[in-house]
Amino acid sequence: MLSETRRPLFGRVVLGTLAVGATLAATACGSLPLLPPALQDGGETVAPEPTDAAAPTVPEEPTETSEPASPVTVDVFSLEVGDCFIESEVETALFSEGVSEVPLVDCSQEHDSEFFYSHQLTDASYPGDSAVQTEADEVCKGENFTDFIGVDYLDSEIYSYYLTPTQQSWDQANDREIICYATTANIGETVTGTLEDANR
Repeated sequence: MLSETRRPLFGRVVLGTLAVGATLAATACGSLPLLPPALQDGGETVAPEPTDAAAPTVPEEPTETSEPASPVTVDVFSLEVGDCFIESEVETALFSEGVSEVPLVDCSQEHDSEFFYSHQLTDASYPGDSAVQTEADEVCKGENFTDFIGVDYLDSEIYSYYLTPTQQSWDQANDREIICYATTANIGETVTGTLEDANR
């Protein structure tokens, strides 16, 4: 699922036939902690003699650093309004026939894109790529965008694109959803938190 006007169609792929590049795999391997040299041969710890009259230095308390959470890859049919991601993580699929997964990040972490609106198509049969794209443009770049961002699309520096059904996902997975996302990727900016009410 995915289609947009600035690039070739990128549509949903059924049955996970195309995975998004740049997904991260977590591994559970690691090494055992090393023992201090004084205990490696079973010996006892002996405090070293001070070499000068200066008072021994007190070791600094370790500072706590928060590392960004790894992306969580989800099936494209499980995406929800409010999910955030980094557009470049799915960009390799933009020039192919579609994506089946999107690596999401917590919106409190740096990202450049956020899903903000979901719309269900009601046609009895697949209306065709052009008709789907036309409806997606209306849904994602009209009032719904203005309500979310706070300014009209034509006056905004934030862009809007969308994921749409393909003929294949329509027929095989009953896919009827257009899901819109707002992005700052075009201006090379990352944000933390929601883009809602960005007013720019």
